[in-house]
Amino acid sequence: MVESVSAAASAAVVKGSLLPPGTPAWLAGLWSVLEQMGPAANFFGIAVPVFALGGWFFGLWMKHRFDRDAALRRHVQEVLADAQAKLAQEKVKSARVEEARAALEARLAATALARARREWKDRNHARAQGVLATWLEEEGPDVAGILHARARWALGRSVGNDRADGLTVGLRYAAAAGCLDPGHRDAIDLAQDLRTLMALEAQPEGSFVEALQHLGPGSGPHQVSIEAIDHARQLVDEAGALAGRGRHRLALVLLDEAAPLIEANLGDRCELAMACGEVRARALEGLGRFGEALSAIQAVVVSQHASPAYGPGHPSTLASRRLRAEVLMRLGRFDEALADIEAVVGTMSGRPGIGPVHPSTLSCRHTRAGLLEQLGRYHDALAEIEAVADGWCTLPDFGTHHPSTLTSRHVLASVLHRLDRHDEALAVIQSVFDAQAASPHGGPQHPSTLTSRQLLAHILESLGRHDEALEHIRAVVSVKSALPDMGPDHPSTLTARYVLVGILVSLGRYDEALSMSVALVAAQGAAPGHGPDHPSILICRYMQAQVLYFLGRHDEALPIIQAVFDAQCASPQLGPRHPSTTNSRDLLAVVRDRLGPRA
Repeated sequence: MVESVSAAASAAVVKGSLLPPGTPAWLAGLWSVLEQMGPAANFFGIAVPVFALGGWFFGLWMKHRFDRDAALRRHVQEVLADAQAKLAQEKVKSARVEEARAALEARLAATALARARREWKDRNHARAQGVLATWLEEEGPDVAGILHARARWALGRSVGNDRADGLTVGLRYAAAAGCLDPGHRDAIDLAQDLRTLMALEAQPEGSFVEALQHLGPGSGPHQVSIEAIDHARQLVDEAGALAGRGRHRLALVLLDEAAPLIEANLGDRCELAMACGEVRARALEGLGRFGEALSAIQAVVVSQHASPAYGPGHPSTLASRRLRAEVLMRLGRFDEALADIEAVVGTMSGRPGIGPVHPSTLSCRHTRAGLLEQLGRYHDALAEIEAVADGWCTLPDFGTHHPSTLTSRHVLASVLHRLDRHDEALAVIQSVFDAQAASPHGGPQHPSTLTSRQLLAHILESLGRHDEALEHIRAVVSVKSALPDMGPDHPSTLTARYVLVGILVSLGRYDEALSMSVALVAAQGAAPGHGPDHPSILICRYMQAQVLYFLGRHDEALPIIQAVFDAQCASPQLGPRHPSTTNSRDLLAVVRDRLGPRA
């Protein structure tokens, strides 16, 4: 009640005075007292409210500014603290960088030599020798590895007009590597071999700096990365392992990554580049890209022949020539392949420390047996492959279930089959297939296992067990067609499809066989490196003509078998006496006999 009366009185005072509405009660009361004091208090009546209001507004302004300044101070303090923390971190990083720089500088040969010179100048001879000995012990092996890699790089460049420069640079690098690391036997042996070679060729040892400049841009040792070289070597090794397991596409991916590293650090003619090329050729061969595989392995053979570290008779060169012979065989160039492999076998068999039963020699003899089989020399092939299979079994690290032994026994079964010794062939290939399917290195879907199962189906067909043969060959075609590294048009799959057509013919399912044989001829013709007279195409066209004959369509069969027979007679790989040519001649005679005078 009192508050309401006071408010009413204040409102009355404000209403009749100069005070603005909303003036506090205490100020309205003071104003009322001053007004009652008369004219003498007019000054105070005006000044006091003004000063009171001014002080009130000033207080509000000062409070607002104080709050704003406090917030600004807090923000500045936060920014300053953050800057101080970052500065401390940068100081730590700077100290670490300085430590790393000092550590790297201490590892430099120039730093070690400077310290040794100072100690020697101060007559501290023992300390000077200790500085050098410590540096050689800690850094010598790594630097020697770099120099040895550079020596091999220079050696790869020592062909043509750059031969003298490449040998000079290679010798200096190899000799320096041997001095820095007396345990680096590869570098020491390389230096000795280069000295011997240069003496035999009467090559003078020129200026190292000039020779290094002549070898081309980017040859300075500062551009070599040991990490990159090690990485490339690991890639090549892994690619080789993948190719051995039938993962050829993955192998090529790794090789495509390794090749630029090798060329940038060691050149394109070093040992690692040759190994990369050989693995590439094997992967391409596994993918059925025989033309590309031949180009790849041919480049490796040429580099190995020209390299003073290899030469024509080096085991690696001979192994590459064996691979080249295998690729030539895949391309149907049997005579060239046989000439190459005969030379390799002759060299290996007569070399001390190798001989006729060395694993490398047995591998080459295995290839020779396969070529003899392809050329129709079945008895020669049988004698050779039996000796090879027995040779594998006598080696301590091989035995009857080693992959090399199984592969040779596969060829043995194939040759026995060619000689119509089907029961013997079946026993051999059944044991090979069972061993490969159970092997941890193979398995039922490994390419080698599938090839053995394919031969098993072919032999079962020859024994009249057509239903079993059909079951096996359909499974082989299905798996090979689905494998990412093969597919339906891979040469190995096409061979399996050819066997399937033959089995369908034996079962009298001629219409099905005809459609498949037509598709097979088209696929063989589209394969890279297969011309119209390739042996694989000719044998498929022979099958097509045979199916047409069984269907009674002799008019259509005649021109096909005539063309096949003529091409086989003219082929340097086959000729008129090859068993395939003989089969074509017999079928041609039968077709002509059925056509009578119209033929």
